[in-house]
Amino acid sequence: MPKLNSTTRILRYHGASLRASDRGILESATAWFNDRVLAFGLEAIAHASPIAPYAESIAFLEPSASFMFSFLDCESVKLQISPLNLGDMSFVIVPVNDNEDLELANGGSHWSLLALNCKTHTFSYFDSGYGTTNERIARSLARVLHTILFQNDAGPSVQFVVCDDCAKQENSFDCGLHLINNALAYLANECSLAAIAPSARFTRKSLLQILDDQAELVLLEE
Repeated sequence: MPKLNSTTRILRYHGASLRASDRGILESATAWFNDRVLAFGLEAIAHASPIAPYAESIAFLEPSASFMFSFLDCESVKLQISPLNLGDMSFVIVPVNDNEDLELANGGSHWSLLALNCKTHTFSYFDSGYGTTNERIARSLARVLHTILFQNDAGPSVQFVVCDDCAKQENSFDCGLHLINNALAYLANECSLAAIAPSARFTRKSLLQILDDQAELVLLEE
């Protein structure tokens, strides 16, 4: 691969675009995933994992979009998600970030996962950390999405299941990898596939391999 500067777009992988600096995040054993790398990881689930045959019925919300939704009211979110046709999906995967500053891009310090089964109207919440504030944000997102998608009062009727038995991270930086792994495990179970439980280290290496094998070099105009 040619040597690139940090402002060059190096890969357009389906709906995700990564820059040279993002490759360094995947190469590092201790780097926290930003929005672009996490979006790439979710695209990899959809196109390069055992989940791929089911991907047309799964919506993977972009991390930047779910972050923005946490600041909007129901009507504003409804306008934003209307083109995504979430009501036609079987599952919706929602990254949750603890950034509560709308003006701070790529902020926050922790990722967790909110997953929706659209058939049962059940939200499942996976958090690899301990004592985080993400659950409050996830519950708020669940109420908004429930109201929009199922057109009724989102009060006590929201089914929100906290999956405490999910894998827990042993450091302060692997939350993005655990989000991806938890999404894989959740979707494999819901789609009646064999259990999937890769380690964070394995997933990081796998994503880097996808990047190297499928990189489409696109230079940004200066």
